[in-house]
Amino acid sequence: MIIETHSHLSFPDFKDDLPDVLKRAREKGVEVIITVSADILSTRENAKIAKQEERVFFTPGIHPHDTDNAKEEYFREIEEILKRDKLAVAVGETGLDFYRNHSTRKRQEESFIRFIDIAKRLNKPLVIHCRDAYSRLSEIIESEEAGIAGGVVHCFSGDYNFARTILDNGFFIGVGGTITYPKSNAIREVIKRVPMERIVLETDCPYLAPQAVRGKRNEPSFLTYIIDEIALLKGLSNSDVARVTSLNASTLFSLGVVNPQSVITYRIRDSLYVNVTNRCSNKCVFCRREEDPIVKGHLLKLGEEPSAERIIEEIGNPKNYDEIVFCGYGEPLIRLAIVKEVAKWVKAKGGKVRINTNGQANLIHKRNIIPELEGLVDRISISLNAHNAEVYEKLCPSEFGPKAYEEIIKFAKEAKRFIPDVTLTVVSLEEVDIEKCKNIAESVGANFRIREYNVVG
Repeated sequence: MIIETHSHLSFPDFKDDLPDVLKRAREKGVEVIITVSADILSTRENAKIAKQEERVFFTPGIHPHDTDNAKEEYFREIEEILKRDKLAVAVGETGLDFYRNHSTRKRQEESFIRFIDIAKRLNKPLVIHCRDAYSRLSEIIESEEAGIAGGVVHCFSGDYNFARTILDNGFFIGVGGTITYPKSNAIREVIKRVPMERIVLETDCPYLAPQAVRGKRNEPSFLTYIIDEIALLKGLSNSDVARVTSLNASTLFSLGVVNPQSVITYRIRDSLYVNVTNRCSNKCVFCRREEDPIVKGHLLKLGEEPSAERIIEEIGNPKNYDEIVFCGYGEPLIRLAIVKEVAKWVKAKGGKVRINTNGQANLIHKRNIIPELEGLVDRISISLNAHNAEVYEKLCPSEFGPKAYEEIIKFAKEAKRFIPDVTLTVVSLEEVDIEKCKNIAESVGANFRIREYNVVG
């Protein structure tokens, strides 16, 4: 499934062939479309389209270009539509445009603040337009507490500092055709740093067609070009991008069209991950295992822990993947016997095995378990996460207390003797001295990798 979060189906560009446009979208996997309003007339027209067409939703609003002409009764009508029409899923388009200034800045700001108030009172997200008004829009979002409503800044064009402000206030970032343009390197660099879990897809059609079809009228079916570019930037598969962004959009707009089911195995890129347990000996401050157990669109909350037979059945042919990764949202080596049994089967079938671990398995099992993994594991990734025991205890409090940190380093040293590829990883947090962590990895003889905070999978 692909969800289009920002189109303008009410515009005259689509009056002659809207059914064909929607048919092409479905053929490309775009199953849900949100059509966004620019004024009171398009609000009314979008309401009709959403009522007539299956899985089309709409957003009532007034674009900043049109705020000079906005009458008081328009705001009241839009609020009433939002209250009574279940297909009206957000407030907008609203925001600020200081590039063209088709309306006065005063009126733009007044309208934006008014819509923020409506969104907060009605518990609807905002669809925000921002061009050359990044500082002022950030000020208003924070002063008016727009994050209570949340929403999306569509067709993102700001720098990373603006992105950070948007994300910190709970908003999503809309990515469209501009990301494919040759001169959009700056935007691509920003999007590289934005977590996939905060990105939604859009075309802004009929405008801003992707580079491959530039010059043509844009339409929802062209979202596939945008998915291609994001997948390339993020090192993900196209299906990863579609799955994650669709869950994001369904959640943000309360569409109810994506309902993840609990999984034992789940594919990300060309690897298959195995979710063996939700138990862990740590309670890391950055881990969202309890409140949000979703990774790249996969729900990892287990009803019951799977047997080796069930895992093997789900893996199928391990040679279909680059590697089988024991990971999930828990410490896989808590279930050492299951991991060993499945890993032995994977290796016998010609597959490769990686384990992502917190490095506390020897404490968990009260013995040195590393020799038992020899010949079964090709790679092991061990979460170091701190440059000393004090910081580790602050970020990753363990049931084993302060001794856990030194045991992790001992575990890594021992792993070097029995496992071909050993990597120590850290999460990029302020409290962590990355250089010192790198030095620890070098002293162990392990590889070193930095994991972005808030990015999982």
